Amino acid sequence: MGDVRTVAERSWPRPAADRRRSTLLATTALTGAMLAAAMASPQSARAQSCATSGTDPVTITCNAPGNTITLNNSTNSTSPTTTNANSQVFNADLIGNITAGTTMDGFGLALTTTKANGGVAITNNGVLTTFTALQLNGNGGAVTYTGTGTITSGGEGLELNNSGTISATINNNISSANGSGIVASRRQRPHHH
Repeated sequence: MGDVRTVAERSWPRPAADRRRSTLLATTALTGAMLAAAMASPQSARAQSCATSGTDPVTITCNAPGNTITLNNSTNSTSPTTTNANSQVFNADLIGNITAGTTMDGFGLALTTTKANGGVAITNNGVLTTFTALQLNGNGGAVTYTGTGTITSGGEGLELNNSGTISATINNNISSANGSGIVASRRQRPHHH
């Protein structure tokens, strides 16, 4: 004849195994939903920063295609790390890389070597839109700028300082509203900012 109990009598109390299974299913669904949301969230919702790696040379990579890295007014001399410090100062040769599609603003980027005969090289394929946008400070080794990126600045656009050789291959626009678009100086200069 079938079960004559009411629906309420059949549903409660549920056996412990049923309650555990329901809790496990609900937890799994919630975890899956959170994972899907995290994977679907745009990269711009997460903090953007540059990364340093190596000891000599130290590589500084700013990689956030389609997003903006905002640099703050501070100094970093730690590798490896992620950083938003505008001044990167190391007793090592430096290699910088700003990837295509990456925009940088805030306090600009200064790469400074304190190593005897230290050099600085950067490839800029991104967009820098800051006051003193990009400063490379060598210490006797070669200072080199290249890339297809743009620099738009309210002060100095690209500043190259070194007691040794300086080389810049300009493949796109570098402009300044109130300073020089490009400054090259055959003297050592302490890092800016």
